Amino acid sequence: EAVAEQIQLLGNLLQDNRKQLRAFEELTRLWASQQEIDKRSAELTQRQLSAQQERDRLTQDGVKTKNELVIAEQTLTVTRELLERQRLARSASVEELRAQLQDDQPCPVCGSPDHPYHQPEALLQSLGRHDESEQANAQKAVDLLKEKLTDLRGEVGGLIAQQKELLQQQEQLASQQQGLTPSLEAHPLSTQLLAQDANKRGSWLAQQNSQLNQSITQDEQRQTALLTLQQDAARLQQQLRSAEAASQQATQHLSNQQRELGSDRQRLDEELSAFSTLLPAETLE
Repeated sequence: EAVAEQIQLLGNLLQDNRKQLRAFEELTRLWASQQEIDKRSAELTQRQLSAQQERDRLTQDGVKTKNELVIAEQTLTVTRELLERQRLARSASVEELRAQLQDDQPCPVCGSPDHPYHQPEALLQSLGRHDESEQANAQKAVDLLKEKLTDLRGEVGGLIAQQKELLQQQEQLASQQQGLTPSLEAHPLSTQLLAQDANKRGSWLAQQNSQLNQSITQDEQRQTALLTLQQDAARLQQQLRSAEAASQQATQHLSNQQRELGSDRQRLDEELSAFSTLLPAETLE
């Protein structure tokens, strides 16, 4: 009876501990999900911040580039107008300039003693190439700035798309959070969990799970030992009952034999008495 009582107590204790373990395992799962959502949310917030900072930088660079483009386009327009006026002026004065050139005398314009452009056509071609070079440089500056502005707009567009994607992910996390929070708050062990320091809650859960698992393992071992003891006791009890039954049967058999032997003795005595009148005393003895 004592063994059976201990087995019953251990069974109840195991049932309670297993129920408690399932509760802690569920709380651990909810807490892990909460931690994962918080981690992902922090990562998304940081990525969103980095994207916004990069977008602001590119926007500022774009504004600066656009202003530079306006100036470059104005410079190109002025250069074209100036070069056009210069070409018109050269056509009128080239003959006068050529007439002033004398061999072995410095040029009144550039001071060179050599006059390779003594012919007007050669002089106009040289000046024209110089004008084209200046205009090409001005045009190149405009083209480079336009290309840079196009690249900046593309990068900003990519960042805007990235931010939209990050925002969608944040909204999904917020939805998951709304579904998780009530379950976590309604859990019967949440008060104990939230009473712990924020940075120690995970380790506290792990400790509770470990202790419960250890207690359950030890109680299961004790229960197994008691069940084995109970089985051994039941087997010995059965053997004892069998031995008692055999003893009672043997005692009954002996009693029957003794009773039969007594009957046989009495019957023999009676038969001998009947023969006493017929046989000599020496024979009967």
